[in-house]
Amino acid sequence: MLSKSLLVLFAFFASLIFAPAALAAPTVTSYVAMPHPDDEMEAWSLIENSTSNYKVFIYMTFGEETGYCVPTSYKTALRSDLGENAAFATPQGKWTPSCGESRIASTLSFLNMMAETDSSIPSGMSPTSYTTMTLPANSGAVAHVDNGVLVNDSSVRIYSSTNGYGKVLFFNMGDGDLTESEVTWAIRSVKKQSAALGLPAYPVYNILGNFYHSGKFSSCVAYTHPDHNAIHRSLYKTNFGVTGYQSAATCAKDPTTARNKDVSTTNWDKAFLVKPDGQRVGHFQRSYGWLNGASTGWPHDRSATSQQQVFMRHQSFWQRY
Repeated sequence: MLSKSLLVLFAFFASLIFAPAALAAPTVTSYVAMPHPDDEMEAWSLIENSTSNYKVFIYMTFGEETGYCVPTSYKTALRSDLGENAAFATPQGKWTPSCGESRIASTLSFLNMMAETDSSIPSGMSPTSYTTMTLPANSGAVAHVDNGVLVNDSSVRIYSSTNGYGKVLFFNMGDGDLTESEVTWAIRSVKKQSAALGLPAYPVYNILGNFYHSGKFSSCVAYTHPDHNAIHRSLYKTNFGVTGYQSAATCAKDPTTARNKDVSTTNWDKAFLVKPDGQRVGHFQRSYGWLNGASTGWPHDRSATSQQQVFMRHQSFWQRY
């Protein structure tokens, strides 16, 4: 029989052998600039499994103008029987606080769940745990009109992860009427006020933007949402002084395309998988299902060659600066 001291020693060495490897600490910061709380998968190929990047998800709006916040539309769209998660607060209509709060909560839930298998994604966020900071408006125009009411809001909500891999920020600059100047103001404000926002002093390596396509290129889905275009114009025209590059998702046939990268099949299925019986397994389907009226779940393109849906696994990006 082994002595007690030998058993303790054996257990110690076994713990070293079988303990999960610690993730490398981040060394640079990535800004993920998105117009709405559900656009992040459009640039996921440049986000996933990047342990050296501290990720700051910057959402420019609360997404408060979606028609699925209309109670009748919400009731019809939500398929709880197929595994979709109910909204955080039952939506009472477009532009209502319940709409914005629910969209924010869905995004936090999605990121938390994706971090279960990709530990480089910020995780541990709660929709009820955040701080708010008012940023200097300077010359940045941040006013917008919601349902006939002028909203002039230069504040940002800050949701902190518990795993040390990032923060999630939400600006309230108007779903449906986001402008290039607002996007530029927000990104500059985050960069200038990074210490006050609690961001680590890593150099900002890149800024990643959402998908936008005017319809010019064949064999690629057109998506002309003006809020998406505002992100593109800002990142393309303004040099924010990052150490690496600024980039946003486009079509492979776009002559300005500089990067092509596929989301891993593992992470894609973690987000979008729907079983043959319609059960929503993917975290995107579960978290954002109430924002989609399709009986088969959120449409997506899993192919490694085609780009037929806004949410496409085969992703292409133009690059600047």
